[in-house]
Amino acid sequence: MEETTINKRVARLIEALDISQNVFAKALSTSSSRVSNIVTGRNKPDSDFLAEVLRVFRSVNPMWLMTGEGNVFGSSDTLKSASTQNPNATSDTNSTNPATPIAQVNAQVNAQVIPKDKMNRVPEPVHLTPSTPTDARRLAEHFDVRELATSHESPWGNGTDIIVATQDTEGNPTFSLINYKAAANYLTGYQSQEYYSDLAPISLPRQLVGNPRQGIVLQIEGDSMTPRFQHGDYVAAILLDRSEWGQIRDLDCYVVVSHSHGIQFKRIKSRLKQFGFVRCKSDNRRHTPYNIEEEDLIQLFRFVLHISPDASNTDETLFNKVESIEERVEDQRDMYEQLSQRMEDMQRLLQQQLPPTTK
Repeated sequence: MEETTINKRVARLIEALDISQNVFAKALSTSSSRVSNIVTGRNKPDSDFLAEVLRVFRSVNPMWLMTGEGNVFGSSDTLKSASTQNPNATSDTNSTNPATPIAQVNAQVNAQVIPKDKMNRVPEPVHLTPSTPTDARRLAEHFDVRELATSHESPWGNGTDIIVATQDTEGNPTFSLINYKAAANYLTGYQSQEYYSDLAPISLPRQLVGNPRQGIVLQIEGDSMTPRFQHGDYVAAILLDRSEWGQIRDLDCYVVVSHSHGIQFKRIKSRLKQFGFVRCKSDNRRHTPYNIEEEDLIQLFRFVLHISPDASNTDETLFNKVESIEERVEDQRDMYEQLSQRMEDMQRLLQQQLPPTTK
């Protein structure tokens, strides 16, 4: 029977594995209520849930899970070890063998599940490499994937790795941490899997950053965005699709990636529709604004969160300066009053020393 919806395919997978929803939820480090809501059709599974299914149960056919095409467990039988031990097992890969001992099935499942000592670690990304552009497009239609494209014109180039955004065990999105060193190599590495494999993942609360398709945490270098953003601060930003570039709001902060300037954190004014460029501005007026042509732009990330290890009170510094000025003005006022008093005393003294006038 063909499972027409993703919810039905998740339910079918649990049935094929011959495990309970609770066991399935534990294997994915998620709640049983979440799995129940998906199986009953109340909620749809998001891309991160499906990515975790493919990462934990590695024998599951990704194309079947996403589109319903093919077999549950690829070209092999449902559970090879079970069917081998039972010569009467059917060759239909979409059906389980009722004669299979539950212990054998559980052993097969346990072999695919993450060890318990690693259950709380941030999961590694799932890598799907479609054999053909057609397969890639089918996956893209059914699965919110993040791809490392070889070019903007042909995002599904030969051998393109598709990286699925992951979540931590609490369902929060993980961002790639790009420090000074990684930022220097971003242009040469952002299209390669090795570059992202070396980046430390950082989990951020979904209540603050949402559930982005791709996110980065960039370490700020220099003083171009002072005083608000200091050297060494971190900014979290989410990737914008090119179709979203027309929605840029002037003077909002963005991580701008371009061939000419590398990766920068700036406030931008969009003039893409009128003149085909964006103007990048710094908060520090000593840094001159500059324009980046649209064909020079590679990526735009919208700023969502500021993370700073600096606990100094910039408002207090400003207050101290104002207070210092006020004190100086007060000192000047006191000096003026003292001088005025002395002048009055001198005038009275002179009047006393002058001889009286005769009529």
